[in-house]
This record gives sequence, structure tokens and C-alpha cells, in this order.
Amino acid sequence: MLFLFFANAMPAVQMFPTETTVFLQEHLNNWYSLRSYYSVKILTDLPMQILCASSFLFIAYYMTGQPMEYYRMLQMWSVCLLITILGQTVGILTGAAFGTQTGFFLIPAVTTPLLLFAGYFLKLREMLIYLQPLSTVSFFRYTYEGMLQAIYLNRPNLSCTEIYCFFQSPSKILSIMDVPTVPFHAILIILASWIICLHIFTYAVLCWRIYYAKK
Repeated sequence: MLFLFFANAMPAVQMFPTETTVFLQEHLNNWYSLRSYYSVKILTDLPMQILCASSFLFIAYYMTGQPMEYYRMLQMWSVCLLITILGQTVGILTGAAFGTQTGFFLIPAVTTPLLLFAGYFLKLREMLIYLQPLSTVSFFRYTYEGMLQAIYLNRPNLSCTEIYCFFQSPSKILSIMDVPTVPFHAILIILASWIICLHIFTYAVLCWRIYYAKK
């Protein structure tokens, strides 16, 4: 999860400010519109995102001995793809708004609190009431929960050669991790909504950059 996010966010925040400078020059020369540039950028980046996320996922999925069931693999793939796209979108927005140097600092600084309240380090039931909203808005929480549901939800008991295995029951694992709190389809909708909102903010930032450049 963290690899897919930061491996896409950090290169994006490094490269997009350079692209923005070139885009502003070409846009002010009336070569193409912002809508054309941004839509083409999203579509051209998508195949590489799918390829990289799929390559990492299927290798890691097989080598960690996860169940080779198509619907579980599809669920895992969909969550990984969404967090990959989300990571790049965060990098693009940060790079467009703040530039490379500030963006390199802001992405870890802003996303680390979201990671802390994702449910891995601190369970939802263990949080103070005024901190629980941070978990609600954390896209890491939904990614983490989606991965757990894809692997363990409605799964038969795990094989065990010992006399007693505490974690033999997948339902017990999910219960300890406070999963599920939302249905799997809701997780996909929430992650997709994050991506859409961030793209809208990025488009607005680019509109502001164009307006400022024309002054």
C-alpha cells in the first residue's frame, strides 16, 4: 500500500512542475486548452499505472501465498490500482500548487497523520472521539481495510500444523483488526471519490496558474 502510493506520488510531484511550466507557455500561445491537456495527461498515464500496479501486485500476491481465487485477486487489484492513481493525483496536485521542493516536504507531512489513523497502528475503537474523524477521511484506512477484506473476508480456516493456532480463523483476524466497518463496494466508491475530488482541485489550481500567468 505505502509503496504503491509513494512510488507514484513522489515522481509526480517532481515532474509535474516542469510539465506545468511548459504547458503554461504552450497554452498562452493558444496551442491547446487546459481541458485537452489535462484529460490527455490522465488518459496517457493510466496504462502505465495499470501495468506497474498489476506487475507489483501479482508478483507479491503469488510470492506471499495468498489464495488464488479470481474474485479475491480482482478485489485486491482494484484497491491497489485505485491507491496507485490516488498517489499520482496527490503528487500532481501538490506539485501544481506548491512546486517540487515544498511538495517533497508536504506529501509525507500531510499523509503521515492519515497513515497513523488508518487502523493498523491505532484501532478505531482505541481512538479518542475527537480523533476518529481523522480515520474517517483517511484513504489509507479504506485501502488497508479493502486489502484485508479481499484476503480474509468469507474465507475458510487457514491450514495449520500446530496443535493450537490462534489466527487460524480469518474471521478472528478481521475482528481483531476491526474489519469490516464498511462494505467493499463502498471502499471502491470512497477511493474513486477521493481521486475525482483531487483531480477537480488540481484542475482549479491549473486554472488559477493560467489566470495568474496572464496578468
